[in-house]
Amino acid sequence: MLLASAVLLSHSYALSGFPEPAAFSSTLGAFAVQCFFVISGYLICGSASASDSVARYTWKRALRILPALVFAYIFTRYVHGYFDRFSGNPIPWMPNGSIWTLPWEGVCYAITGLAAVLLLLTPATINPVYALSAVMVLIDVSGALGSNTVVPNLFFLFLAGAFIKLNEKSLSLARIALFGAAVIVALQVPPFSGVSRSVLGIIPFALGPDLTFQHVSYFLYLLLLPFPVVYLCAQAPALPFFRGDYSYGAYIYAWPVQQSVVAYCLSYGYKIGPIELFCSSFALTMGFAMVSWHFIERPALSLKNWKIPKIGSRQDKALVPSAVTE
Repeated sequence: MLLASAVLLSHSYALSGFPEPAAFSSTLGAFAVQCFFVISGYLICGSASASDSVARYTWKRALRILPALVFAYIFTRYVHGYFDRFSGNPIPWMPNGSIWTLPWEGVCYAITGLAAVLLLLTPATINPVYALSAVMVLIDVSGALGSNTVVPNLFFLFLAGAFIKLNEKSLSLARIALFGAAVIVALQVPPFSGVSRSVLGIIPFALGPDLTFQHVSYFLYLLLLPFPVVYLCAQAPALPFFRGDYSYGAYIYAWPVQQSVVAYCLSYGYKIGPIELFCSSFALTMGFAMVSWHFIERPALSLKNWKIPKIGSRQDKALVPSAVTE
């Protein structure tokens, strides 16, 4: 929920015509999405491992994503047309700029499901793949394969979440998380980053001719970020006033709500600021998210233990309702 709120805050700047606030090597919104993929990799790997067939795994993933997305799509199309496709907004025409990540999430789900069917969701398989992926990210960051791209890094972060899930019993997660957080702060947060830059500058061969401090810093950020993220999520206390998972609804409704608020204000000649947009759109978005959870998402998830055809089963016995919740 904090990450979904961070996306909403970051987009409040962009949608009102201001630069998005920065967070480490990314915008605040991009940072939140990166953390989403880490958490998703951890949870989805657990879901695939616990599911007794690929059909049940696919069914549960579809129930979690599609019903709410269909209603969000209908709502988005309506407000997009009602406000003349947001043609007068600082970011015109774009109906929902947040959901571009969902197809890539779907690709990650599909790959994870295939790996489960092939019995590849094991440390013996994931660990070398994770190590090779880290090397490929380093090569990409160093410029040998061109400029740094967004989607491969999201795949890597999803894989890192799965790596942690499959190895959590053998990892000293608390220590690695503390070390990772300390390194990220030292490399990314002033004034510590200035000191780190100076130290790396005097170490022979620390930085090659095509490998800058920014390259090294960003690679270590991608490599280490998943550990404090998973650790913090594992240690976070339950909040009794949250009686549902409103984060997905907040994520898919926020952009069209914000665009509508901006368009409504502009129709009266008022240019809304980012903080005003955040406060007003957050309240409206949470209303949609709560309705979505209680009347669409939760009822859909109640169907997840239906008996379905045993396609891709890893067991010979008939499917039974799972006690595992995701």
